[in-house]
Amino acid sequence: MTEEKKDNLNEAQELDNNVDKTDESNLDENNINDADVEDTENDDSENHIKDEIIKALEKQNVTLKERNEKVEKDVKEIKERYIRTLADIENLRKRTKKEVEDMKKYAITSILKDFLPVVDNLKRAIDHVSEEDKKDNPLVEGVILVYKQFQDALEKNSVKSFDSLNEIFDPTRHEALQMVENDELPNNTVVTEYEKGYFIGDRLLRPAKVIVSKKTK
Repeated sequence: MTEEKKDNLNEAQELDNNVDKTDESNLDENNINDADVEDTENDDSENHIKDEIIKALEKQNVTLKERNEKVEKDVKEIKERYIRTLADIENLRKRTKKEVEDMKKYAITSILKDFLPVVDNLKRAIDHVSEEDKKDNPLVEGVILVYKQFQDALEKNSVKSFDSLNEIFDPTRHEALQMVENDELPNNTVVTEYEKGYFIGDRLLRPAKVIVSKKTK
């Protein structure tokens, strides 16, 4: 082989080596560019996921806030109902207690009312006996004693009489038997008390039977 051919062969090999190096360099650059693109895409994907998570958390926070407000409202309503229920129970307890007390107090009303005419007759009998005849008279003393026993029994059951003489006629506790002319007294003044009136507690047991005055025409 001549020297000229050897030189040509060396130049050809060197040229091939340079081409291979150029191709390798271009391949490395392409790989770097592909890696950059891939990294960018990964960053965008991560940012998108983060945004979605933040939106989901914000939505969940709004939902929890609304639920919390509803729970607070429900608790407030339940508390108000509880307070009203307690008040209703207390009012019912007081009302029931009063009704029971009234039942005990007024259960014997009709019986006590039946005794009043007996008391009236005993009082009339005593009033018709003179003070002289009352002295050393066992019969009169016995009637007076029975009358006092009736009075004590009535008082023990919260029954008390009231005076009407010289009072202005009151239709809520008086029953007028008749009217008599009298110019010395105001109209509708009680001039005679035929039967005493009685209360049992604060309730009228029997109205007083009275005679009232009226002016002469």
